[in-house]
Amino acid sequence: MISFTKREAVVKLFAILSGFEKVQVELFLRKVLKKRMKGVAEVIINEKDFAFIYKKKSSQLSISFNYGIWICAGFPLHD
Repeated sequence: MISFTKREAVVKLFAILSGFEKVQVELFLRKVLKKRMKGVAEVIINEKDFAFIYKKKSSQLSISFNYGIWICAGFPLHD
């Protein structure tokens, strides 16, 4: 298990792995919601862990993270 608690570290790692610029990775981790619910959905890394989990027996790699949704006024719609 590799766990991150800083957004900057996750952005740097994905920039290296994907070959994209840091700005593009930031945009990938944050999406603007337009239709029914106007606001922003964003991966939460500072408060919650962002983790890569590798299971040796099954040879599976999973990515675990939490995300939140904020409405236009800046109020969160998540716990």
